[in-house]
Amino acid sequence: MLSPKEYAKVQEQLDYLPSSSLSEQQKQNLRKVLQKKLKEHYYVSNYPQFEPLPYKLIFVNRTTTERTLIKLIHAVNDSTSFTLDTESIRIFQQLNKPVLTQLRCK
Repeated sequence: MLSPKEYAKVQEQLDYLPSSSLSEQQKQNLRKVLQKKLKEHYYVSNYPQFEPLPYKLIFVNRTTTERTLIKLIHAVNDSTSFTLDTESIRIFQQLNKPVLTQLRCK
């Protein structure tokens, strides 16, 4: 987050870009950097920081214990909503590769 002085300085730099000392490409790059700073400042000051929900990653395969599977079954039975996500990895001119199945229970 920018301090009020830094914010004013960035805004002033954006309003009054040097005309003779920079090429057009350099001006364009500087303008993008300054606009990005202002945009990030806006987001930080207007929106709360993102905090992901806690979750536990469990890999289910042939070595998964029966106890773990029973716990998963109980978690699924006690849940009221599910999100099932099966994303495949697409590589140009190749077959799809299998991926992990993600299950989110609430």
